[in-house]
Amino acid sequence: MKKLLLFSIFTIFTITTMLRCCSSRVTPVEVHPYVYKYVEEFKKDAKFFGVSPTIINDSIDSVVLYPLHPSLLGLYSPINRQIVINSAYSKDPIIMRKVIYHELGHLYGLPHDTGGIMGTGTQLEHIRSMYSNPQNWDLHNAYLFFRIKKNLDKSN
Repeated sequence: MKKLLLFSIFTIFTITTMLRCCSSRVTPVEVHPYVYKYVEEFKKDAKFFGVSPTIINDSIDSVVLYPLHPSLLGLYSPINRQIVINSAYSKDPIIMRKVIYHELGHLYGLPHDTGGIMGTGTQLEHIRSMYSNPQNWDLHNAYLFFRIKKNLDKSN
């Protein structure tokens, strides 16, 4: 019962934050064109692993930096066709790449997981140490695309 209550509170908080930060009435702090390089990297990886990247072009218009609660690294807003990244982490390429890949994983229908790229943990030092090693990134990235492919096959 306590877990359900905590989950409900977190869900309400997340939705409220999404509506606040993604509303057309709110102007983002800044939009950085360089964050698109991570989207382009994801597209290249998608092709490499046999996943069509065209869904991204059909579903995302912008990647926006916005100050979110520290417990939120990013959000995918299908209504606004945006990925919202917590601006506090905009200068950290490891966090940026992980968050963008995570949010694009949602675009492909993946739910949260207990670990890996689709994990919800916000222990920044753990994320940095895990993904600063290229071999760890490659392993988790391959698993992410395996799950995406499996999910797409299941839905077809």
